[in-house]
Amino acid sequence: MMVLMQKALVIVSTYDRPGGISMLNRLLKSLVMQEEQHFDVLLLECNNFTSGIHNKGDFRSDLLALMREFDQGFPVHHINEEKWNEIVSQLNVSLLEKLSFDVYAGFRNIGLFLSVVLGYKHVLFIDDDEVVEDQRYVKKAMEHIGIEYQGKIVGGVGGYYVNDEGSYHVPVRKRDWWDLLWPKMRYMNRAYGQMIETGDRLKKGTILVGGALCVSREMAMEVPFDVWIKRGEDLDMLFNTEDTRYSILFDRSLSVKH
Repeated sequence: MMVLMQKALVIVSTYDRPGGISMLNRLLKSLVMQEEQHFDVLLLECNNFTSGIHNKGDFRSDLLALMREFDQGFPVHHINEEKWNEIVSQLNVSLLEKLSFDVYAGFRNIGLFLSVVLGYKHVLFIDDDEVVEDQRYVKKAMEHIGIEYQGKIVGGVGGYYVNDEGSYHVPVRKRDWWDLLWPKMRYMNRAYGQMIETGDRLKKGTILVGGALCVSREMAMEVPFDVWIKRGEDLDMLFNTEDTRYSILFDRSLSVKH
């Protein structure tokens, strides 16, 4: 029988891009400031899915060097495509072959899978270009997981991004023709305003971002990310919980700098 760990696994996705190592170092240092460090960190070395370029050897060596230097109170682990393929071949589960480090849904599902099989109670997704300034961020992300809310079990809690000025507003830029018919950024700002500036701390939200998301072990085993969704896999997960016994709530006090 598996012994469950009463702590979280913080999943950090990172990949080869200009300034990637320095951004990751900045994020890890911000996690050091957490009041309670009852968590482990797992670095997902993803492929550069924005360009299709796989990581170069020097990026990997810099990543491993950063891990060796980083001994600040919580364990930092690492997995890449090669290690994942070894795991898949040993388990001989064909479904796992659909998970890759090339798309958001793929590597986020890998994080869910590893957190479950390793026995973690919660999984918390953070991206390498973020900074956690709230010293109670990890604790707040987990503290309402498992409670009942409007007849359903809270299986996940999502937060939001703020910029360097502390604003949640998404920049509005007219760059594409479809913006005339579907001004997505304006709609997002309107929704964020309603969720952040009004009402209770916890509520049903209409937006979910994968870089500020905490999921319970139980929900992870029932509601994964859709592997056929290349972008928007986080919002898709929010929709998919509607047909389950779980819900993902929005926490207006949970923000990270992005």
